Amino acid sequence: MSDNEEYKVGYGKPPEEHQFKKGQSGNPSGRPKRKRMRFAEDISEIFMRSLNEEIEINFGGISRKVTSYEAIILRLKAKALKGNSKALKLYLELAQKAANEEKSHFQDINETIYKLTDALENNSDEEFEKKYGFPKSVGKMMHDSLTESEEERFGL
Repeated sequence: MSDNEEYKVGYGKPPEEHQFKKGQSGNPSGRPKRKRMRFAEDISEIFMRSLNEEIEINFGGISRKVTSYEAIILRLKAKALKGNSKALKLYLELAQKAANEEKSHFQDINETIYKLTDALENNSDEEFEKKYGFPKSVGKMMHDSLTESEEERFGL
């Protein structure tokens, strides 16, 4: 606009200082990008929270609190016992998987006890502390604790 023309301000005609500058967008930062959900992480967190949530159930006329996960397994067991073949198959698969995990855990503990026993028997106090970073007496306490817990667990 030239200085000698008078610019009338009004509807649809903002003052010159509030008009867009030439070559500049009216929205310099642009439209905000949509927020994407971290689907893989969020969905697993949601499931874990919901499965660990405690709920109240009636079990044989007695009200008790259990986790949602436990309630699902109890419901699956009840359906399996009523003769639902799909529920029975799934229940047995889950039971087998749990047994395999338990077996693996037991093997890990036995391996740890074996390695700790070997280290305690075959190293002097100084060698043991240098190699493992804690005194041999602490290793002995760990060994005794692991051995006792496994004996109690399996009634040995």
